[in-house]
Amino acid sequence: MRGSWFDNLMIRRKLLLTFGCLIFLLVAVGGAGLVALWKAQAASKAAYEENFLPVSALAEANATRLRMQFRAAQHVVSLSEADMAAAEAAIKELDAAFQKQIVPFEKAISTDVEREVFPKFKSTYGRLITMLNAELLPASRSGQKAKAAELLSSQLVPLSQEMNGFETKLRGANLKEAEDQVEATARNFSLTLTVMIVLGVTSFLFAIWLGC
Repeated sequence: MRGSWFDNLMIRRKLLLTFGCLIFLLVAVGGAGLVALWKAQAASKAAYEENFLPVSALAEANATRLRMQFRAAQHVVSLSEADMAAAEAAIKELDAAFQKQIVPFEKAISTDVEREVFPKFKSTYGRLITMLNAELLPASRSGQKAKAAELLSSQLVPLSQEMNGFETKLRGANLKEAEDQVEATARNFSLTLTVMIVLGVTSFLFAIWLGC
């Protein structure tokens, strides 16, 4: 039966068949490992480009906005024309930086939460910068410090807090997506590892079977 056809083969053919089968199984094991590594590398690259970089850019934009708020407060308490002019110049630069820093996150938007929250985030910032340029800074510049301080506490700070809430939701949605990607990668790697183990055991058993 099994021994009859295999035992009747020439030694050369036995060796060729044995090593051919073993090489095939080893190549299959190696191929499965390479596929697993390639998928893990692709998933890591995607998580870095689609999650880490956008979230970092969003955090940087948030820090820029807070510096802008600090400069606005400096403007309100300053009495020197030079100091107020410096604060206004800094606010203008920070506004330009903020607009640039949110672009990577906007391009990477992929979840429903991000699509819903990000427009609110941008809209609130638009209200904040409009109020700052059209009301707070002119009032402070003209010497109406009490009015400027009131605008700072009653409008600028609440708008900034509202943006903090949106930023937290956006960061959470993005990181949840990254977490899902990592879990999917781990599942795929576990599956590939299982396949590699099965192929390795099969190779070992097949070698024993051929040697009997």
